[in-house]
Amino acid sequence: MRSHTTNQMVKYQKILEEQSRKMLEFQVDLDEEKAETLFLRQEVEKLQAERNKLKHSLEDAKQNLFRQSNLSFNER
Repeated sequence: MRSHTTNQMVKYQKILEEQSRKMLEFQVDLDEEKAETLFLRQEVEKLQAERNKLKHSLEDAKQNLFRQSNLSFNER
């Protein structure tokens, strides 16, 4: 009787250890995904800031070109 109970306890202990190992793996995977998500969000923010900077630069260039066109037109 004692042997059967001990065998069951060993069996359940192994199951518990396996489940704990799986939970740890899932937690590591989740942490990696969180880190990757954070990195990608930061990259998106950088790219959006760069895009906005380029849009403003393009607008400035257009305005300067328009001003130069008007100056050239007025000089005629």
